[in-house]
Parts: sequence; C-alpha cells; structure tokens
Amino acid sequence: MDALLRRSKEKQDLLEIIYLDQDQQLSQRLIKVIAVKKSVVFAYCFHRQGLRSFNKENILSAYPYKGSKTGS
Repeated sequence: MDALLRRSKEKQDLLEIIYLDQDQQLSQRLIKVIAVKKSVVFAYCFHRQGLRSFNKENILSAYPYKGSKTGS
C-alpha cells in the first residue's frame, strides 16, 4: 500500500479508501494524498472538505479513483 500512496502523491492522483475510524465505523473516502509519513497519511478529504490525517493501519483498502481529478 505504501507504493500506491506514494505514487498517488507524486502523480497527484485521487484515491478512494475504505477507512476504519477511531469509533470503529467504516467509511469510504475520496482523498488527495499530501504527505506519507511512517504510520500516517496526510490528505485532502473530499468527503469532509478539508485536510485530514489517516492512520495507515486503519486504511483497509485503497484504489485509484476512476472519475475526474477534481473529485466531482
């Protein structure tokens, strides 16, 4: 998954992720990766319309977004 996250950042491609939040709730998010650190991904989240941090271990699935680059 690290390679996918880094490639997404380099190419500025959007990703769809399935994420398990701190309340153990699943959500599907459309993100634009800003930075990848050891255990955290910093990204713009189109669902929340803002910058967010995601724990890597809570990203259950990640795949390239098939829609437009604007997220609309």
